[in-house]
Amino acid sequence: MSNMEEEKINLIDYIKIIIEKKILILSFLLAGLIIAGGFNFLWPRTYKAETYLKVGSEEIPSNVAEEINVGFFGNYPGLKAVNILGTDLIKVEIVSKSPDEAKNNLNNINKSILEKESRKIKAKKKYLRSEERRVGKECRSRWSRYH
Repeated sequence: MSNMEEEKINLIDYIKIIIEKKILILSFLLAGLIIAGGFNFLWPRTYKAETYLKVGSEEIPSNVAEEINVGFFGNYPGLKAVNILGTDLIKVEIVSKSPDEAKNNLNNINKSILEKESRKIKAKKKYLRSEERRVGKECRSRWSRYH
């Protein structure tokens, strides 16, 4: 008997075994599908939303990420912020039970960060205006002394 005939016989034997045991094979397949479907149905759904924030030149991205993680902008479960190394970007992600909740929480964090930065900018503008007035008075005073 040649090698080819031997392989053909072995293949036919395998096919006969599969046909004979098709009920057993199909029952294992069906059981696996039922178990997988049950896990999919019973496992709690979670949704992840993420955003990237560009940090201004005066802020240190890792510090802002840490402020987010410790709850400075609100205590949200499933919140994680990381500085993307070598950049001024922060990746902020949140995991929640509903997509709307994840989106709203992320929007609230973004809004809080923007409000904080707006307050800083207003304070700097106020300081610069007062310095401008002070320097202007000083310049006028010196000008009047020499003229």
